[in-house]
Amino acid sequence: MKTIDKILTLAAAAMLTATQAMAQGAATEKLQITKTNGVVVEYAANEVKSVHIEKETGTVTVNLVNGSADNYVCNVSKIGFAGTKGTQVADNLSDYGPLKSYVNREAYPNFALGAATDVNDLQNPLYGENFDEIVAGNEFKYGSCVNSSGGMNFTSVRNFIYRAEKAGLRVYGHCLAWHSQQQPAYLNSLITLSNPGTVQGEVFSYTFDDGNQLNGWGNNQQRSIVTGSHDGSKCLKVVNPSKANSWESQVAADFGPALTANETVTLTFWAKASAATTISANLQYPNSDAGYPNRGDFGQISLTTGWKQYTLTTTVNGSNATRVLFNVGNLAGNIWFDDVKLSGSRTETMSQQQKLEVLTGAMEKWIKGIMTACNGKVKAWDVVNEAISGGGADGNYPLQHGSDTSSDFFWQDHMGDLEYVRTAVRLARQYGPEGVKLFINDYNLESDWDNNGKLRSLINWIKKWEADDVTYIDGIGTQMHISCSMNSSTLASRKRAITNMFKLMAATGKYVRVSELDMGMQDASGNTLKTNQLTEAQHKMMADFYKYIVDQYLSIVPPSQQWGICQWCAGDAAESQWGWRPGEPVGLWNEAKTARKQAYRGFADGLAGYQ
Repeated sequence: MKTIDKILTLAAAAMLTATQAMAQGAATEKLQITKTNGVVVEYAANEVKSVHIEKETGTVTVNLVNGSADNYVCNVSKIGFAGTKGTQVADNLSDYGPLKSYVNREAYPNFALGAATDVNDLQNPLYGENFDEIVAGNEFKYGSCVNSSGGMNFTSVRNFIYRAEKAGLRVYGHCLAWHSQQQPAYLNSLITLSNPGTVQGEVFSYTFDDGNQLNGWGNNQQRSIVTGSHDGSKCLKVVNPSKANSWESQVAADFGPALTANETVTLTFWAKASAATTISANLQYPNSDAGYPNRGDFGQISLTTGWKQYTLTTTVNGSNATRVLFNVGNLAGNIWFDDVKLSGSRTETMSQQQKLEVLTGAMEKWIKGIMTACNGKVKAWDVVNEAISGGGADGNYPLQHGSDTSSDFFWQDHMGDLEYVRTAVRLARQYGPEGVKLFINDYNLESDWDNNGKLRSLINWIKKWEADDVTYIDGIGTQMHISCSMNSSTLASRKRAITNMFKLMAATGKYVRVSELDMGMQDASGNTLKTNQLTEAQHKMMADFYKYIVDQYLSIVPPSQQWGICQWCAGDAAESQWGWRPGEPVGLWNEAKTARKQAYRGFADGLAGYQ
């Protein structure tokens, strides 16, 4: 058999790897079959109900809408519908072949179908049968390989690679630099002076010209960096949609290390408001378990409609003072801030340059160690994971940062936003295999609530990191821990944002990878549904959403930029208090990985649906 021009292959080579397969769904134009004698048989789209291919006998059966069927015996190589793809590959889940068999290798030569698991579960033959690439959920992370004293053990890494090779799987590395799952006590000890003194000076300074802004929350406030300060530069604009209690809308500056107790600190800033109002400011220990205790009041501050500079002082009345808090809820309107600075006494710390040098050494020890353990067999990595914050100026979100009380370790806090990533990339290329591919991986890049603002911010940060003409990032990974919704408007909005995400990613010219795909289910009100609550119709909705995602990836991302899609959960999540999305239907198989779900059908149909 052969197809003609403009025919969109339905299941193509994927169907032919199975003994039997069914291609269902009407075409929009026509079906053409070229018989072994060269005679071409055509069917109109509205004539065909389904096409059945049996590879071993070479039989092709065209089932017609009128109830009759035509049979052909020939050397089957490919069959295609002109127009749109069919709705599904087979009637029954048991008729589907292995998941990776539906990847059209001719059309998508770079595409890798991936999955994530742990070193023990990797012995399950399901992974080798269905996937090309495997990712360790935890074994390759810093906290899994480095102990609290800085010692390193890569036994699990080597075992993971060994088992992956036995299963015929290539390994993707996750991840080299991240703020979570570190050894914060050890890393902080490296940048802590053994006999620190007390120093007086600037604690922080926000000019807003660099895009960094204050945090904030409450009363549906909105914050953005705008032009129009007292000196014509940029400033922070805070919009309160309604009047509330002063403390119901707050703007904050977090810092570290903590201020020295019983010492005087000075807060200076410029401000104005859209109408005369009163705000207040205070120091805070930002810890929920401690009840967010006050650590000193700067008092009430009267704002006018014109720019004015304010200089305020207070005495630090306790330990762990690491936040300045502005209470701004009194006004239904706008408040502008600029040149916000805090000066005071703190415990002596290493200089920024000293911290950069020390942590560069620690990062080098780590990256060299794990690359050596991998012995050149892991040729692609998430070099930096989850660097971008969740909000800020449109398309220019800052990086995530910690506080003095954070249980994580944010390398960028001490190395700087640019050098953190540049250093990780440089070391990965220095110690990784030749031609290693490096990805920036992050979540909520498909966000519909901010018009993919986090992704656009990540793309802008990549341009900044690469502006030294040395750093190069090969690709972007989008995690996509998503949920299907029974609310049709919500689902439509999520689909639009996913489509836009792939367009934005493709436009960068870099590799595009769906790195941690899993899916839950929500009712029409947005409530999360557990696996034991789902109906068959809801499972089919999830399957359709999977198919949509795969379709969009394959149709929008050019084949030369495709790295592939990694399913983060092969099986559904256990109902565990501490598990990943506990009790949710996040897998393509059931929890025991013994039975396929409708989600498997959707994923396979998406893979098989495009030429």
